[in-house]
Amino acid sequence: MSAVHFDRDASIKNGWRQGSLFNSESSPLLYNLLPQQHKIKNAIYMVLSHPCSLLNANLDSEPDLEYIVCKQIEKLDGNATFGKNPRLLHINIQGHLLELQQKYRGFIQKSPISNELPMIASLDFNDESLITRWMANRYITTALPDMFEFRLNKAKAKSKLTKAFNSEIGKYCKSVYISLNEFIKDLSDDESYECSLVFVLSRDSYAKYVEEEDNEQSSYSDFLKRISDIIDPVVGINLNRAMFVGEHRLTIEQVESGKLKKWQFDYVSIGKEGEVGSPVI
Repeated sequence: MSAVHFDRDASIKNGWRQGSLFNSESSPLLYNLLPQQHKIKNAIYMVLSHPCSLLNANLDSEPDLEYIVCKQIEKLDGNATFGKNPRLLHINIQGHLLELQQKYRGFIQKSPISNELPMIASLDFNDESLITRWMANRYITTALPDMFEFRLNKAKAKSKLTKAFNSEIGKYCKSVYISLNEFIKDLSDDESYECSLVFVLSRDSYAKYVEEEDNEQSSYSDFLKRISDIIDPVVGINLNRAMFVGEHRLTIEQVESGKLKKWQFDYVSIGKEGEVGSPVI
């Protein structure tokens, strides 16, 4: 039996839960338990543990909490917002612009949460849902054909797409889905990938897009044209359509049909004989 005392009721009263944020000032006992490489100046730390484990009073079965380092940054990169990148997340939490990287995670003893308050106790529903989805995305990232990736890289489309997704409209895109005529096989040089892209907007952003849909000079139209201008010259990839859809209009049936795959922005394909290909975006 663990000799360390943990007061579950006090921890609940202090406001600790999944998504709670702490730093060296709010929670010095927790901070002192961090490994030296994670003690970063001005960093904030987020609790990732599910409440069932975080607040489990049995320290023999659940002695630790999982955390992730959140570095404070000056601006958000549209390529890393809304969980589009499975390894890197940029998020604004109550005015704090934060960068989270999957590699900067760890476990420490949770007992001090009985005696310390978090810097921010809880996230709003949207932020909490985003963090949960982003953590899960690491394990469900879609692999696309090597040859599809190779053709994009050969045409140097990767950097151009990165800049497009970091534009004003690109930052509004919560996710991107891709449709291909072949999701698994590498096509031969005389065969082409038939590609469609679906950019998912929030309800509010989609409403603005609909208002401007008939205006060929709108920023939304410019974004779609920019995507087309990047992909159209790529030999062996035909972009049939690039379109916006509101998240409220994207159905579970469409997502689970197998015809659409979520395109992660630091996507890595599985190379031949176990090699890892270069990122697409």
